[in-house]
Amino acid sequence: MVKEVSKALTPKGLSIIYGPFMRKGKLISKNDIEFHHSLINTDPDLGYKNDIDTLDLFREAGLVHLSTNKMPANNLAFITQKP
Repeated sequence: MVKEVSKALTPKGLSIIYGPFMRKGKLISKNDIEFHHSLINTDPDLGYKNDIDTLDLFREAGLVHLSTNKMPANNLAFITQKP
């Protein structure tokens, strides 16, 4: 998805990717742990992604990470820009 976002953006275009993410490989609440496990029990490719790995995906796709914002319900919003 990140590669496709990068392709779709015009130069200086912004993107926001919002949702639940692991923090440095760890889930931070009981509800996050339960929901993550319910997702991976449905499909092992689903589940929370690691915030650090997500930053790597942005770089690989040619996006500049501008900020990571804490959002309600333990979610994060990653703001990126295409150079």
